[in-house]
Amino acid sequence: MYLKNIIVENNWPIDRLEILEKDLFKENWEPKILVLTWKNWSWKTVLLSNITDAFFELAGQNFSDILPMQWLGHSYYRVVWWSNQKTWTKHSFSFLNFEWTENKYQYLEKTWELKVEETIEKTNNLFKNEGNWEEWKIITNVESDKNIKDDFLKNTYCLFPVSRFENPHWLNEWKNEDREQIKISKKYNWKLNKPIIIENSLSNNKSWILDLFLDSRVDIEVYSENWQDEYKAKQNMNDILLLQKWINNIEQILSKILQKNIEIQINRRIFWWNRIKLVNKVTWIDFIPSLDNLSWWQSILLNMFC
Repeated sequence: MYLKNIIVENNWPIDRLEILEKDLFKENWEPKILVLTWKNWSWKTVLLSNITDAFFELAGQNFSDILPMQWLGHSYYRVVWWSNQKTWTKHSFSFLNFEWTENKYQYLEKTWELKVEETIEKTNNLFKNEGNWEEWKIITNVESDKNIKDDFLKNTYCLFPVSRFENPHWLNEWKNEDREQIKISKKYNWKLNKPIIIENSLSNNKSWILDLFLDSRVDIEVYSENWQDEYKAKQNMNDILLLQKWINNIEQILSKILQKNIEIQINRRIFWWNRIKLVNKVTWIDFIPSLDNLSWWQSILLNMFC
């Protein structure tokens, strides 16, 4: 799913902001990398909150574990209230539209005195009034849409907020829930099982890395042919090579972060406190005893790109 247009007006502290398709895509429709920079207390966090809120609303139409359920619907991530609106203005709105395959999805958050005709004009004729105009948040073409449901299941849309953190290795967490282990969880059709906001993720990533190592190991079958023992893998070798490539990609990320040539190795289960260790591939000496021993910023970078 691609975010094609963003138009925000009077959403404090923004007067008007347009980030349009031409700003987000190259001429060949390849997406551009968008970097937002400006002084503090300007508009960056407000804009990111609108984009995040759109993800919550889009996913919340198809999955029950996105937002807390309330009455016949769900709670909002972003509160819609007059405090969001610039002083001495009659309205505010945030409009985002997305595309996935041939389908178009709209997100509109609005307040107070805003008419349909004004909204269409102010969004450069992009907004299509297909929802209940009385609602403060209007999401169209989403409910029970198999394409967008599959999109959220196959891809990841998330925000790493300013409150993100990872617990240091010396912190006594009073219980053993964070042991590095393989986790087996049940999957349900109506649950996404992926967070939209990620404040910390090292524990989950450690389990995922262990899963990768387990899945990438080959079971050998021995058979006889022409009076000689032959060996073959029970698994599909293309799948095994792909999983090992993923491990190699993680090692490259760690090598960039640590400025060393790093290999990931797995300790035996008796070393439950550091099943995953990092080894210097030049000296073949243990470089870091566990992922928990990464510094705060090293851990943040790993978990953003892992």
